[in-house]
Amino acid sequence: MVLLHLYKQDYSQEMSKIHKKSRVIGDFEIRKVIVPKGNEQQHWMKSLGMCRSVFHTVQLRQGETLWMSDVPMEQETNNRALDEARGNVLECGLGIGMFTHLASKKDEVESITVVEKYSDVIKLVYPKIKTPKTNYVNMDMLDYLITTKERYDMIHVDIWAGADKIPVPTQSEDFILSSQVYTNARDLARFGQFYLQRGVWNGERLLSEEWIDFVRTPAPATADRGQEYGGQWWLVPEGRDDVPTDAYSTSGNRGQYTVVVPSHNVVIVRRGLDYGRQGFDRWSLTREVLKAIDK
Repeated sequence: MVLLHLYKQDYSQEMSKIHKKSRVIGDFEIRKVIVPKGNEQQHWMKSLGMCRSVFHTVQLRQGETLWMSDVPMEQETNNRALDEARGNVLECGLGIGMFTHLASKKDEVESITVVEKYSDVIKLVYPKIKTPKTNYVNMDMLDYLITTKERYDMIHVDIWAGADKIPVPTQSEDFILSSQVYTNARDLARFGQFYLQRGVWNGERLLSEEWIDFVRTPAPATADRGQEYGGQWWLVPEGRDDVPTDAYSTSGNRGQYTVVVPSHNVVIVRRGLDYGRQGFDRWSLTREVLKAIDK
């Protein structure tokens, strides 16, 4: 086990001040925990290190199932979403209220609608973090997304409890996956090659060409941000002329990238384990790789 320097000044311990004591409502519990110096900060991945400082953390538990906490690892996974929060925000899953609390402080955020399935979680957490900007809906997130007529500038989904609970069946019995998809570089390369081949694998079409075109089409909501996002894939921002404009990329937590460049018949994979505020420049990597290939 490596002792990693995870504690930084920008790791907030505000939630410990908001939730002043442990409480239980129904099946759910807010549990106050002091993480000692040198203790593991990951609850299910022991290889990612220990903490150099005492950390006062808040956990949301259902029995012994940990749904959410505010340890540095959890905060790092929320940092990008907080940076992107603006306008009318939809938050799927209340947790301990960390995202809602921090996002509501931003001037760019006008409103936050929290969709939470469990009424006991709402009773336990929402009164502690509510502001004039916030409101909640006691409903399953998938049902809400299917039925709502509201439109949002940003949607943040955080609804899972442990790696074994991640697949969420929809009403059609399909699955939504969120994080903890264990892959190696070759897996990601095959995934990129599948898209490069426009949804065909071993001569069999598995995805429609319409879907491939859809993921590469800029989402209207990103028009004021350089048309940088399509359908679950990131696009080359407008104004960037050092990489082919037909390139598109996944962007995984802690710096996992698969970049597809159809005009060069190339797939680029970058594996990472980035801490803190993440900002690896995949487009500069793409530029340099293409330079090397084209020589």
